[in-house]
Amino acid sequence: SREPPAASGRTAMKRKGQIDYGPGKKKTKKGEWAKVSSNNSRMHPRNPFNGKDPDYKALAAKYDFFANHVKVNPNSSRGYINYTDAKAVISLNRALMKDTFGLEWNVPMDRLCPPVPNRLNYILWIQDLLKI
Repeated sequence: SREPPAASGRTAMKRKGQIDYGPGKKKTKKGEWAKVSSNNSRMHPRNPFNGKDPDYKALAAKYDFFANHVKVNPNSSRGYINYTDAKAVISLNRALMKDTFGLEWNVPMDRLCPPVPNRLNYILWIQDLLKI
């Protein structure tokens, strides 16, 4: 079960035995690794996030506000963030908006933060419908 982001910027506490496996992986019941991705077959073809996960390390190198939220998996050397940390999620979305569209964007800590790739997906599908 997933815990909701902590209110007012506090980091959610992990339950006993809960492990942060990093992005793109989760442990199955049999103990094998399963691929988890936010990108699926329903992602719009014109979405720049289609078919690729964010490069956390590259974004951290570009944006200081995001760098302190990125951790590196010692086994794979891939960057990842703790998605239960509201500040990390907001910083990721801020970095994606700046990097992809050149937009300065921020959301108050007491608000929900919509994931940029999914919301862009909605806009692109509506744009297609308006062309019909």
